[in-house]
Amino acid sequence: MSGIGAWSRAGVVEYLRNGAAPDRAQAAGPMAAAVEALAAWLASQPPVRDPADQIAASARGKPLAPELVPRGIMPAHLSAEQGGAVLYNTSCASCHGATGAGDGYFPSLYHNTTTGHRDPSNLIAVLLNGVQRTTAATGVVFMPGFDGSVGMPGGLSDAELATLANFVLTQFGDPAAAKVTVADIAASRAGQ
Repeated sequence: MSGIGAWSRAGVVEYLRNGAAPDRAQAAGPMAAAVEALAAWLASQPPVRDPADQIAASARGKPLAPELVPRGIMPAHLSAEQGGAVLYNTSCASCHGATGAGDGYFPSLYHNTTTGHRDPSNLIAVLLNGVQRTTAATGVVFMPGFDGSVGMPGGLSDAELATLANFVLTQFGDPAAAKVTVADIAASRAGQ
């Protein structure tokens, strides 16, 4: 049999990720060179989503500045940035950390393709629907959605989600994408 034959998708991913697939193969000799060439070719490809974008989505962002981490009594009227910081601190920081760095299990929000893209659709979908998947490296990965479903009773309003999305994009990703509106959240919530 030629090609990948009886290899599972997970086996191919493992082989390309680590250069080895247990009980199958290890990248050595000509195959090691092929894996290196494939990686070099992929790195040489221009951005697909927006050819004008010269910064990789995964290269954007930085840790949250300590002065933006809310402490003490909050004023009655908050700026959008302060409101976003409060929402981040109460809804996200327990997993992603006060600075957004994650802990290795929960991902960093900076240098992250979801927060680094100019199109915030993936971030909006994650905020609304959460994430639930199984990976070989970490097992079950779970983040509740903030849409008010079972995982997060009450959830966040469309206005709160827009504020949170814009804060996350500004602080950890592409500030140019921080134009999420209440209408954007409502449309995504409605499945549009």
